[in-house]
Amino acid sequence: MTDYAFILSKNYSDKKWSMDGEYYEGINWLDISEKPSKEQLEQEYQDYRNTYSYVDQRRQAYAEIGATMEALTVALWEQIIEDRPDSAIALQVLRQQVKTQFPKPLGV
Repeated sequence: MTDYAFILSKNYSDKKWSMDGEYYEGINWLDISEKPSKEQLEQEYQDYRNTYSYVDQRRQAYAEIGATMEALTVALWEQIIEDRPDSAIALQVLRQQVKTQFPKPLGV
């Protein structure tokens, strides 16, 4: 389902509009410019999702390999405070593998 409020906020923040509900029919276009079509907004939303899907994929992969915020914090503490870099180096190797598996799209 298209999140019309999200894509309008993202791509049309300089326009005047309001929402009544979650559907295209609930968009109140208050701007002097032409209201974007339902198809146009749906395509823009899908393009956004396709472009940023790598974020969700990386987040899931990081969790699966144990690269949690807690693990990163401990590794950094050990590296910076205790001068023991082994955990940080090992986590960085895993992080780089995930980044290679789910690359950031060009232009993002």
